[in-house]
Amino acid sequence: MTMKKKKIYTIVLLFIALFSILISSFSSQRQQRISQREKQQEALQKREELKTLIMEQMIYLPSGVLKMGSQWTENQEMNDEGPIHPVSISSFYISKYEWTHYFIYRLIQLYPQELYIDQGKLYHRISKEVLINLQGRLSPWVVNENNNIEDLQLAQEDFQLPVYNITWKGAIFFCNLLNELFEYPPSYNLQNGFLISDEGFRLPSEAQWEWAALAGGNSADPYAGGDSLDQLAWYWSNGEFKAHTVGGKTPNSIGLYDMTGNLYEWCSDWYDFSYYSVSPEIDPLGPVTGQEKVIRGGSFSDQGLALNIRFRFFRSPRAEHSFLGFRPILFTPESP
Repeated sequence: MTMKKKKIYTIVLLFIALFSILISSFSSQRQQRISQREKQQEALQKREELKTLIMEQMIYLPSGVLKMGSQWTENQEMNDEGPIHPVSISSFYISKYEWTHYFIYRLIQLYPQELYIDQGKLYHRISKEVLINLQGRLSPWVVNENNNIEDLQLAQEDFQLPVYNITWKGAIFFCNLLNELFEYPPSYNLQNGFLISDEGFRLPSEAQWEWAALAGGNSADPYAGGDSLDQLAWYWSNGEFKAHTVGGKTPNSIGLYDMTGNLYEWCSDWYDFSYYSVSPEIDPLGPVTGQEKVIRGGSFSDQGLALNIRFRFFRSPRAEHSFLGFRPILFTPESP
Protein backbone atom coordinates (compact mmCIF):
# COMPACT_ATOMS: atom_id res chain seq x y z
CA MET A 1 0.00 0.00 0.00
CA THR A 2 1.40 3.34 -1.02
CA MET A 3 1.94 6.15 1.46
CA LYS A 4 -0.91 8.13 -0.12
CA LYS A 5 -3.33 5.25 0.25
CA LYS A 6 -2.24 4.72 3.84
CA LYS A 7 -3.04 8.36 4.63
CA ILE A 8 -6.44 8.06 2.97
CA TYR A 9 -7.13 4.84 4.83
CA THR A 10 -6.12 6.44 8.14
CA ILE A 11 -8.33 9.46 7.49
CA VAL A 12 -11.27 7.18 6.68
CA LEU A 13 -10.74 5.20 9.89
CA LEU A 14 -10.54 8.42 11.92
CA PHE A 15 -13.70 9.68 10.26
CA ILE A 16 -15.50 6.42 11.00
CA ALA A 17 -14.32 6.51 14.64
CA LEU A 18 -15.36 10.15 15.00
CA PHE A 19 -18.74 9.43 13.39
CA SER A 20 -19.24 6.47 15.76
CA ILE A 21 -18.41 8.67 18.75
CA LEU A 22 -20.85 11.33 17.58
CA ILE A 23 -23.60 8.75 17.00
CA SER A 24 -22.94 7.17 20.40
CA SER A 25 -22.98 10.59 22.11
CA PHE A 26 -26.17 11.60 20.31
CA SER A 27 -27.79 8.28 21.21
CA SER A 28 -26.73 8.65 24.85
CA GLN A 29 -28.04 12.22 25.04
CA ARG A 30 -31.29 11.16 23.39
CA GLN A 31 -31.66 8.32 25.89
CA GLN A 32 -30.97 10.70 28.74
CA ARG A 33 -33.63 13.10 27.44
CA ILE A 34 -36.12 10.25 27.11
CA SER A 35 -35.25 9.03 30.60
CA GLN A 36 -35.62 12.55 32.00
CA ARG A 37 -39.00 12.98 30.30
CA GLU A 38 -40.13 9.62 31.64
CA LYS A 39 -39.07 10.63 35.13
CA GLN A 40 -40.90 13.93 34.79
CA GLN A 41 -44.01 12.18 33.51
CA GLU A 42 -43.81 9.65 36.34
CA ALA A 43 -43.44 12.44 38.92
CA LEU A 44 -46.36 14.33 37.38
CA GLN A 45 -48.48 11.19 37.41
CA LYS A 46 -47.67 10.58 41.08
CA ARG A 47 -48.59 14.18 41.92
CA GLU A 48 -51.91 13.86 40.08
CA GLU A 49 -52.65 10.54 41.80
CA LEU A 50 -51.93 12.13 45.18
CA LYS A 51 -54.19 15.10 44.39
CA THR A 52 -56.98 12.71 43.44
CA LEU A 53 -56.59 10.74 46.68
CA ILE A 54 -56.69 13.94 48.71
CA MET A 55 -59.78 15.34 47.01
CA GLU A 56 -61.58 12.01 47.38
CA GLN A 57 -61.57 12.50 51.12
CA MET A 58 -62.63 16.14 51.19
CA ILE A 59 -66.28 16.69 52.14
CA TYR A 60 -68.22 19.80 51.18
CA LEU A 61 -70.05 21.82 53.84
CA PRO A 62 -72.53 24.44 52.64
CA SER A 63 -72.77 27.87 54.22
CA GLY A 64 -75.14 28.50 57.09
CA VAL A 65 -75.62 30.07 60.51
CA LEU A 66 -74.12 28.39 63.57
CA LYS A 67 -75.34 28.95 67.11
CA MET A 68 -71.86 28.82 68.52
CA GLY A 69 -70.97 28.01 72.11
CA SER A 70 -72.89 26.79 75.15
CA GLN A 71 -74.10 28.24 78.42
CA TRP A 72 -72.98 26.39 81.52
CA THR A 73 -74.96 26.97 84.68
CA GLU A 74 -72.61 25.48 87.28
CA ASN A 75 -69.96 28.17 87.18
CA GLN A 76 -70.46 31.13 84.87
CA GLU A 77 -67.10 32.68 85.73
CA MET A 78 -65.23 29.69 84.29
CA ASN A 79 -67.29 29.44 81.10
CA ASP A 80 -65.23 30.20 78.00
CA GLU A 81 -67.96 28.64 75.81
CA GLY A 82 -70.36 31.54 76.17
CA PRO A 83 -72.24 33.52 75.39
CA ILE A 84 -74.08 31.56 72.71
CA HIS A 85 -73.91 33.69 69.59
CA PRO A 86 -74.91 33.36 65.92
CA VAL A 87 -72.10 33.05 63.40
CA SER A 88 -72.47 32.98 59.61
CA ILE A 89 -70.17 30.37 58.08
CA SER A 90 -69.11 30.38 54.42
CA SER A 91 -68.96 27.09 52.55
CA PHE A 92 -65.76 25.03 52.58
CA TYR A 93 -64.39 21.51 52.20
CA ILE A 94 -62.98 19.50 55.11
CA SER A 95 -61.08 16.23 55.34
CA LYS A 96 -63.31 13.35 56.40
CA TYR A 97 -60.36 11.99 58.42
CA GLU A 98 -57.73 13.44 60.69
CA TRP A 99 -54.69 13.95 58.48
CA THR A 100 -52.73 10.72 58.21
CA HIS A 101 -49.07 9.79 58.32
CA TYR A 102 -49.43 8.55 54.73
CA PHE A 103 -50.17 12.00 53.33
CA ILE A 104 -47.41 13.58 55.41
CA TYR A 105 -44.98 10.93 54.11
CA ARG A 106 -45.97 11.59 50.49
CA LEU A 107 -45.59 15.36 50.90
CA ILE A 108 -42.16 14.91 52.48
CA GLN A 109 -41.14 12.77 49.48
CA LEU A 110 -42.34 15.46 47.07
CA TYR A 111 -40.68 18.42 48.81
CA PRO A 112 -37.57 17.14 50.67
CA GLN A 113 -35.64 20.29 49.74
CA GLU A 114 -37.75 22.33 52.17
CA LEU A 115 -36.98 20.12 55.16
CA TYR A 116 -34.21 18.72 57.30
CA ILE A 117 -33.92 16.40 60.30
CA ASP A 118 -31.89 17.16 63.40
CA GLN A 119 -31.81 15.04 66.55
CA GLY A 120 -34.93 13.17 65.55
CA LYS A 121 -37.06 16.23 64.75
CA LEU A 122 -38.29 17.45 61.39
CA TYR A 123 -37.54 21.12 60.73
CA HIS A 124 -38.51 23.69 58.12
CA ARG A 125 -35.27 24.67 56.38
CA ILE A 126 -36.00 28.41 56.21
CA SER A 127 -37.80 29.24 59.46
CA LYS A 128 -35.93 26.57 61.50
CA GLU A 129 -39.23 25.75 63.21
CA VAL A 130 -39.86 22.24 64.53
CA LEU A 131 -42.62 20.63 62.49
CA ILE A 132 -42.84 17.07 63.84
CA ASN A 133 -41.07 15.27 66.65
CA LEU A 134 -40.22 12.13 64.67
CA GLN A 135 -39.06 10.35 67.82
CA GLY A 136 -41.80 11.57 70.15
CA ARG A 137 -44.07 9.30 72.18
CA LEU A 138 -45.35 6.31 70.15
CA SER A 139 -43.89 7.73 66.93
CA PRO A 140 -44.04 5.32 63.95
CA TRP A 141 -41.29 7.13 62.04
CA VAL A 142 -37.88 5.47 61.58
CA VAL A 143 -34.99 7.94 61.40
CA ASN A 144 -31.53 6.72 60.43
CA GLU A 145 -28.45 7.72 62.39
CA ASN A 146 -27.43 10.27 59.75
CA ASN A 147 -30.78 12.10 59.94
CA ASN A 148 -31.23 11.91 56.15
CA ILE A 149 -34.62 13.02 54.82
CA GLU A 150 -34.28 10.56 51.93
CA ASP A 151 -33.95 7.65 54.35
CA LEU A 152 -36.96 8.54 56.52
CA GLN A 153 -39.14 5.43 56.77
CA LEU A 154 -42.73 4.68 57.68
CA ALA A 155 -44.19 1.18 57.80
CA GLN A 156 -47.20 0.61 55.57
CA GLU A 157 -49.20 -0.59 58.57
CA ASP A 158 -48.90 2.91 60.03
CA PHE A 159 -50.03 4.79 56.91
CA GLN A 160 -53.59 5.29 58.18
CA LEU A 161 -52.67 6.42 61.65
CA PRO A 162 -53.42 10.12 62.13
CA VAL A 163 -50.27 12.19 62.32
CA TYR A 164 -49.37 13.35 65.85
CA ASN A 165 -46.42 14.89 67.67
CA ILE A 166 -46.93 17.69 65.13
CA THR A 167 -46.68 21.34 66.13
CA TRP A 168 -49.09 24.06 65.02
CA LYS A 169 -46.30 25.39 62.81
CA GLY A 170 -45.98 21.90 61.37
CA ALA A 171 -49.69 21.76 60.61
CA ILE A 172 -49.70 25.10 58.76
CA PHE A 173 -46.51 24.16 56.91
CA PHE A 174 -48.15 21.04 55.51
CA CYS A 175 -51.23 23.09 54.61
CA ASN A 176 -48.90 25.31 52.59
CA LEU A 177 -47.38 22.23 50.91
CA LEU A 178 -50.87 21.14 49.93
CA ASN A 179 -51.37 24.55 48.37
CA GLU A 180 -48.11 24.17 46.46
CA LEU A 181 -49.25 20.75 45.23
CA PHE A 182 -52.62 22.13 44.08
CA GLU A 183 -51.13 25.39 42.79
CA TYR A 184 -52.89 27.64 45.28
CA PRO A 185 -51.02 30.52 46.92
CA PRO A 186 -49.65 29.77 50.40
CA SER A 187 -52.24 30.24 53.14
CA TYR A 188 -49.78 31.18 55.88
CA ASN A 189 -46.69 33.24 56.44
CA LEU A 190 -44.57 30.59 58.15
CA GLN A 191 -42.47 33.16 59.99
CA ASN A 192 -45.32 34.78 61.93
CA GLY A 193 -48.19 32.35 61.29
CA PHE A 194 -50.45 35.01 59.77
CA LEU A 195 -53.16 33.92 57.36
CA ILE A 196 -52.29 35.63 54.06
CA SER A 197 -54.65 34.12 51.48
CA ASP A 198 -58.41 33.90 51.00
CA GLU A 199 -58.24 30.51 49.30
CA GLY A 200 -56.52 27.16 49.58
CA PHE A 201 -55.81 24.59 52.27
CA ARG A 202 -55.63 25.78 55.85
CA LEU A 203 -56.54 24.85 59.40
CA PRO A 204 -60.18 25.35 60.32
CA SER A 205 -61.15 28.23 62.52
CA GLU A 206 -62.93 27.33 65.76
CA ALA A 207 -66.23 28.26 64.14
CA GLN A 208 -65.56 26.15 61.06
CA TRP A 209 -64.48 23.21 63.20
CA GLU A 210 -67.65 23.42 65.33
CA TRP A 211 -69.85 23.79 62.22
CA ALA A 212 -68.27 20.62 60.77
CA ALA A 213 -68.55 18.68 64.05
CA LEU A 214 -72.25 19.57 64.15
CA ALA A 215 -72.56 18.35 60.55
CA GLY A 216 -73.36 21.80 59.22
CA GLY A 217 -76.29 22.29 61.55
CA ASN A 218 -77.16 23.00 65.13
CA SER A 219 -77.53 19.52 66.62
CA ALA A 220 -78.08 19.21 70.33
CA ASP A 221 -75.89 16.08 70.41
CA PRO A 222 -73.04 16.38 72.90
CA TYR A 223 -70.63 14.52 70.59
CA ALA A 224 -70.01 14.51 66.85
CA GLY A 225 -72.61 12.09 65.55
CA GLY A 226 -74.70 11.34 68.61
CA ASP A 227 -74.45 10.58 72.31
CA SER A 228 -72.86 7.10 72.37
CA LEU A 229 -69.15 7.58 72.96
CA ASP A 230 -68.19 3.94 72.53
CA GLN A 231 -69.61 3.95 69.01
CA LEU A 232 -68.32 7.38 68.03
CA ALA A 233 -64.95 7.85 69.65
CA TRP A 234 -61.63 6.57 70.89
CA TYR A 235 -61.45 8.05 74.38
CA TRP A 236 -60.34 7.31 77.94
CA SER A 237 -62.40 4.13 78.34
CA ASN A 238 -61.40 2.40 75.10
CA GLY A 239 -58.50 4.36 73.61
CA GLU A 240 -55.62 2.54 75.34
CA PHE A 241 -53.84 5.93 75.54
CA LYS A 242 -52.74 5.88 71.90
CA ALA A 243 -53.94 7.07 68.50
CA HIS A 244 -55.97 4.68 66.38
CA THR A 245 -56.35 4.16 62.64
CA VAL A 246 -58.69 6.77 61.16
CA GLY A 247 -62.22 5.77 60.25
CA GLY A 248 -62.55 3.08 62.89
CA LYS A 249 -65.61 4.56 64.59
CA THR A 250 -69.01 5.82 63.44
CA PRO A 251 -68.86 9.16 61.56
CA ASN A 252 -71.22 12.06 62.05
CA SER A 253 -74.13 12.49 59.63
CA ILE A 254 -72.02 14.06 56.84
CA GLY A 255 -69.29 11.43 57.04
CA LEU A 256 -66.63 13.05 59.25
CA TYR A 257 -64.75 10.59 61.44
CA ASP A 258 -63.09 11.17 64.81
CA MET A 259 -64.36 14.71 65.30
CA THR A 260 -64.82 13.48 68.86
CA GLY A 261 -61.85 11.68 70.40
CA ASN A 262 -58.79 9.96 68.94
CA LEU A 263 -56.74 13.18 68.62
CA TYR A 264 -57.28 16.79 69.55
CA GLU A 265 -57.11 18.90 66.39
CA TRP A 266 -55.27 22.16 65.86
CA CYS A 267 -57.41 25.15 64.87
CA SER A 268 -56.14 28.29 63.18
CA ASP A 269 -57.23 30.64 66.01
CA TRP A 270 -55.36 32.04 68.95
CA TYR A 271 -57.14 31.19 72.19
CA ASP A 272 -58.88 33.93 74.16
CA PHE A 273 -61.11 33.06 77.13
CA SER A 274 -63.51 35.94 76.39
CA TYR A 275 -63.42 35.87 72.58
CA TYR A 276 -67.03 34.74 72.17
CA SER A 277 -68.26 38.00 73.70
CA VAL A 278 -66.56 40.05 70.94
CA SER A 279 -66.57 37.58 68.05
CA PRO A 280 -67.54 38.92 64.59
CA GLU A 281 -70.78 37.55 63.20
CA ILE A 282 -69.33 36.47 59.83
CA ASP A 283 -66.53 33.89 59.50
CA PRO A 284 -64.66 34.75 62.71
CA LEU A 285 -60.96 33.93 62.65
CA GLY A 286 -60.12 34.46 66.31
CA PRO A 287 -57.95 37.08 68.02
CA VAL A 288 -55.12 38.76 66.16
CA THR A 289 -52.50 37.65 68.69
CA GLY A 290 -52.20 35.32 71.65
CA GLN A 291 -50.01 32.82 73.49
CA GLU A 292 -51.74 29.50 72.77
CA LYS A 293 -53.60 28.04 69.81
CA VAL A 294 -57.06 26.52 70.07
CA ILE A 295 -57.39 22.74 69.95
CA ARG A 296 -60.74 20.96 69.68
CA GLY A 297 -62.40 17.54 69.82
CA GLY A 298 -60.81 15.72 72.74
CA SER A 299 -58.51 12.72 72.48
CA PHE A 300 -57.94 9.09 73.36
CA SER A 301 -56.96 10.12 76.88
CA ASP A 302 -60.02 12.28 77.64
CA GLN A 303 -63.44 11.77 79.14
CA GLY A 304 -66.46 13.82 80.18
CA LEU A 305 -66.73 17.47 79.18
CA ALA A 306 -63.45 17.45 77.24
CA LEU A 307 -65.18 15.35 74.57
CA ASN A 308 -68.13 17.69 74.14
CA ILE A 309 -68.32 19.33 70.71
CA ARG A 310 -68.27 22.82 72.23
CA PHE A 311 -65.38 22.26 74.64
CA ARG A 312 -62.48 24.65 74.05
CA PHE A 313 -58.88 23.88 74.92
CA PHE A 314 -55.48 25.25 73.95
CA ARG A 315 -51.77 24.53 73.61
CA SER A 316 -48.59 26.41 72.70
CA PRO A 317 -48.11 26.46 68.91
CA ARG A 318 -44.77 24.71 69.50
CA ALA A 319 -46.31 21.87 71.52
CA GLU A 320 -45.58 18.30 70.37
CA HIS A 321 -48.02 15.75 71.79
CA SER A 322 -49.05 12.21 70.94
CA PHE A 323 -52.69 13.28 71.47
CA LEU A 324 -52.65 16.22 69.06
CA GLY A 325 -53.01 16.28 65.26
CA PHE A 326 -54.88 18.26 62.62
CA ARG A 327 -57.53 18.13 59.90
CA PRO A 328 -57.19 20.55 56.95
CA ILE A 329 -59.98 22.38 55.22
CA LEU A 330 -60.08 23.75 51.68
CA PHE A 331 -61.59 27.17 51.24
CA THR A 332 -62.15 28.53 47.75
CA PRO A 333 -64.29 31.39 46.47
CA GLU A 334 -65.47 28.96 43.75
CA SER A 335 -66.90 26.46 46.27
CA PRO A 336 -70.32 25.33 44.97
